[in-house]
Amino acid sequence: MCRLDRVFANESWDLAFEQHGLQALSTSHSDHCPLLLSSMSGPRAPRPFHFENFWTKLPGFTEEVQTVWKQPTTHTQLVRILYHKMAATAKHLRSWSQSIISENKLKLLMALEVIQRLDIAQESWDLSSAEFRLRQGLKHRVLGYAVIER
Repeated sequence: MCRLDRVFANESWDLAFEQHGLQALSTSHSDHCPLLLSSMSGPRAPRPFHFENFWTKLPGFTEEVQTVWKQPTTHTQLVRILYHKMAATAKHLRSWSQSIISENKLKLLMALEVIQRLDIAQESWDLSSAEFRLRQGLKHRVLGYAVIER
């Protein structure tokens, strides 16, 4: 009998991964005890889908949605069909937007969307000082993003 179940780590590794734990698993199949290194916070949750309003203004958006929506599904219940089509559309739109939009262009389009909403709001009421500063700051950023995009 010898002891094989060991883990080696130094202090810097332990500090870098302090939110992780080590535990011994079942030894039912052998005399070896497998060790599991895992995150103490649990598995990472999938990134939620965020629909961006400016996508509808991009060329080809409608065609992309229609293409995915028309794909057949194996489900027969209406709720499952709807869920499947929504999930497939979200997945496709996420990859579609990443393929046509650089991170810089994404920031530019988002800033333009917020500026447009603040301009519309300004027609109905006076912007607060925070809203006005936000609008001015975004306008300066838009100039920078536009230069980089060119």
